[in-house]
Amino acid sequence: MEMENIQKRSRNEIRGGRFFFESIVIPLFLPVLVGMIFSLVFSNERLLEFIGRVPVVGHILNNLVEIFPNLYNVAVYFCFYYLLGVGTHKFSARTQLLPDNHYFLIPTWMIKVAALVSHLHSGNASAIPIWQYAQYLYYRNSFFWRHLALLVPEVSVVAEGTEVERKIYPATGVNRRQQDRALIVEDTYPVDLNRLPNLLDEMTYVVLQTLSEGKTDRVRGYNSELVTAIVREVRSAESEGIRHLYLLLNTNPKHVSEVFREAFSDAGRNSLTHLYVFQSDEVQDYEFTEPHRIF
Repeated sequence: MEMENIQKRSRNEIRGGRFFFESIVIPLFLPVLVGMIFSLVFSNERLLEFIGRVPVVGHILNNLVEIFPNLYNVAVYFCFYYLLGVGTHKFSARTQLLPDNHYFLIPTWMIKVAALVSHLHSGNASAIPIWQYAQYLYYRNSFFWRHLALLVPEVSVVAEGTEVERKIYPATGVNRRQQDRALIVEDTYPVDLNRLPNLLDEMTYVVLQTLSEGKTDRVRGYNSELVTAIVREVRSAESEGIRHLYLLLNTNPKHVSEVFREAFSDAGRNSLTHLYVFQSDEVQDYEFTEPHRIF
């Protein structure tokens, strides 16, 4: 399998306005427009007869109108919402909410609402920032996130001889945060330790770096030793009484999935009070900018 160099890939970035219109506004309001057109062409009786012939939902909506005649417009709306959803899956060129050939820089609430209403309920973990994927992993069984299934891109196993190097840097700031710890994972591209967020000056941070023949190769790959090392650092932080853990993750979604499964699947039963994952996007030259609270 050809491995992907993450600094050379070209992504079609999708911002909030376009995503909101395509994935929320159109699915919710197109049935209104279609229903209005059909209501102008056909009488209520003919339209109800048509609704009754729609598979799966037709008889339910007909029965609803028989019991509650005032819900006629509601029945028409849901009928065309269902039909347009079926059409989306059968005839639309877009089959995923978050396809892997795009990069979505959009608010989390838009993803969750779109997963509920857009008729598209799958995507690729590499299509969103790593902090959003971490949020998805932690809350994937909640009401909104459960409507979305994110697939993890397959990557080759790293070459033999790849090592995980650990370095620890004590706090240098005046207001040292005794109960805070940061973990930097330097995997697929170098991290400039001189350009880290100022917040990290006030706490001890650990750097885990993967090296192949003594240098970073910048190639995606799955490294079970790296996952083990990250989980070990999380457990060590817990045992040392750390309450706030900050993750600065420069690695692929496969590693993030395994780390969250191993280290954070016991929601509410570890000693951490808050977990933060820093944002790091290609548009910011992969610099870590702001922390997002996961829990």
